[in-house]
Amino acid sequence: MAEQSAGCIIVKHFNGTPHVLLAHAAGNWKLKLMGIPKGHVEADEDPKKAAVRETYEEVGIKPDILDYLGSVTTNQGKRVHGYIALMKSGDLDGKKATKLHRLEIDYAKFFPIEEAINMVYMYQRPLIQRAIEYIEREHLR
Repeated sequence: MAEQSAGCIIVKHFNGTPHVLLAHAAGNWKLKLMGIPKGHVEADEDPKKAAVRETYEEVGIKPDILDYLGSVTTNQGKRVHGYIALMKSGDLDGKKATKLHRLEIDYAKFFPIEEAINMVYMYQRPLIQRAIEYIEREHLR
């Protein structure tokens, strides 16, 4: 079976505009792209539970999952499961997450979702697009 990871597209509204939390992998600022907080799905672990665990481990935010957005595949063949979620708890300084797993993530912040789609890795863009569609369809506020 191909390697799998799972993560959350965490939505929070600021001044009525939906934002999503994006994280930057530690140590590589030459690569400007960011991504959703995500990580490895352990053997026999449910991807939804992995998404919650990895999101909290990486950025210190506990997500409240609303729905499954499907999966995408990286160029290396890894399957990435995405879940749309609201922020249940966690520490923020404005729009920045403050409890980061510094060995993996050096920066995490909420960005307007319409901007975020162009800030993430190409393979994650369909997940952000599905999140946009979900927000519109469900009138998520």
